[in-house]
Amino acid sequence: MCEIRCSIEGDYKDTCQDHKVLRNNTEHRTLLHIPNFTYSDVGNYSCETPYTGGAENILYHINIIAPPNISLRLEPSGDKMVAVCKAERASPAASIYWSLTSNHTMKTTTESDGLITVTSTVEINTPEEAQNMSCNITHPYWDQPRVVLVQNTNNSQRISQNWPVIYTTIVISVLFCLAMLIFGIKKVIHLRMKQTSSKPPPMDYVEEVEPYACYVQRVNTIYNSSREMFA
Repeated sequence: MCEIRCSIEGDYKDTCQDHKVLRNNTEHRTLLHIPNFTYSDVGNYSCETPYTGGAENILYHINIIAPPNISLRLEPSGDKMVAVCKAERASPAASIYWSLTSNHTMKTTTESDGLITVTSTVEINTPEEAQNMSCNITHPYWDQPRVVLVQNTNNSQRISQNWPVIYTTIVISVLFCLAMLIFGIKKVIHLRMKQTSSKPPPMDYVEEVEPYACYVQRVNTIYNSSREMFA
């Protein structure tokens, strides 16, 4: 417990020593300023205003109001399913109630910074029960309660359960496409090599030249003998 006091005579006293300070607004009203408000500042504050002939004392309770983060998921529990509804990190604690209140549990956890998490779990015995079940959360920060239906989580739950099958299908499809691509590349290379080997080798033209030119002269003996007779 600490005290901050001031007077019109200029008297000032502060036993809090935690940066709280009294200020006057434009309407000349005295205000208590609390910088960097934390959960340690939550509590009761008394404002006393003395005057001639008496005093006026007003008690204030200052608290942190923080809305919760809400979530709802389905989890297996043996041969059954359970719905888990959470209202996390709220101040004050949120209230959770179900449209079907059989076999439900409630757990409240206070974290190190003073914020409170409430977890409520309920068993689901049949699919029809899940379709008619809802998680309802109320908190002073909201004017109306928040309602989350269990059936809204069916699609996400089904996707999470089928994720291994989807992942396997994607991997097989990618491997099949890579195998077909490699097969096609090898086929093209094989055809090109086959076409190259079927062509005859190019032949160089070489002109045939004899080292010595030779010829045969035919001698006409009749012509030669007549020539000799008349010579």
